Amino acid sequence: MNPSELAKKIREALLYYGFKPREPRELYVTEVIGCLRKAYFNVKFNANPVVESSDAVFGKLVHLALPVILKDILKAEFEVPMEHDLGNGWILRGRADAVTEDAVYEFKFSSPYSDVKPLYYLQVNTYAHLLDKNEFYLIIIDKRTLNVDVTKGQTDDKAFDTVVERAKTVLDSLKADKPPFGPNFQWECNGCPYNIICLRWKEWINQTPLKP
Repeated sequence: MNPSELAKKIREALLYYGFKPREPRELYVTEVIGCLRKAYFNVKFNANPVVESSDAVFGKLVHLALPVILKDILKAEFEVPMEHDLGNGWILRGRADAVTEDAVYEFKFSSPYSDVKPLYYLQVNTYAHLLDKNEFYLIIIDKRTLNVDVTKGQTDDKAFDTVVERAKTVLDSLKADKPPFGPNFQWECNGCPYNIICLRWKEWINQTPLKP
């Protein structure tokens, strides 16, 4: 194998590790907590966009190491799958980073002060609800400093219902063949593969400006 071919294969292995094609009538928790229009387009185009960034690769590699790193700290099961029946054959799926007898643990490599933090709460709360745990821990590791921010929360059934309603909004939009309302935050558009389509759609429906 020549060096350029080897380099290409290594890069693809890093980017596509853990990639799993979408099953028919399947939504992901990580999709419906964010931009519903992006989730709509993902399903409509049967897409599983791979984030081509060093941060994404770093996150995947660290998640692979979590069972080894935390074996003496958490007596947990790692990468625990779950699902919720949305009706008509549709399934909402998720995968928790770590689950103990009492709680769910979700690890993020970001900034503790990021605007995305409320979405992380929705994600880990959904996992805790589906796994019938009364509490959860959101653990954000600052990718720049490696400082660790740990927030403990109690499982909120109403917040889970909000996520389910968001999933059903995507399904209703697919049935109507009309994209739902777009994101609440500008950063959700960064790097989005549907940015050009979405910008024109915002003009057509007179969507108000996004939050900065």
